[in-house]
Amino acid sequence: MTSNEAKNHLGLFENGGSCLCSEQAFENRVSKGNPPALGYPPDENNPNGSSFWTTKEAMDPIWESRDPRLVEHELGFKPDSINEDASFYRIDDNAPKDHNYRIATGNEPGANEYF
Repeated sequence: MTSNEAKNHLGLFENGGSCLCSEQAFENRVSKGNPPALGYPPDENNPNGSSFWTTKEAMDPIWESRDPRLVEHELGFKPDSINEDASFYRIDDNAPKDHNYRIATGNEPGANEYF
């Protein structure tokens, strides 16, 4: 990806970003005051931690559908990895650029062939 392509992609987040957080992850991390590592916490190989975000506009139809198969497809989860009765929280950030947002390399913990 060229630097211009990266700049254009990150510009899509000017109206905010969204991610989904499982109820379990929320209870274990966010509710105990431990953000921002909603996904994978920092470690020696990934000092910034990682969580995967999309634009608010892209998340709206995914969230409104409440369809686990659509969530899997659109957000790069392994097919049939989300239970039909799974509970998620939607986390919105109005200013992701203030929180070290960056383009994923595909080498982050949690990245897979569906990403």
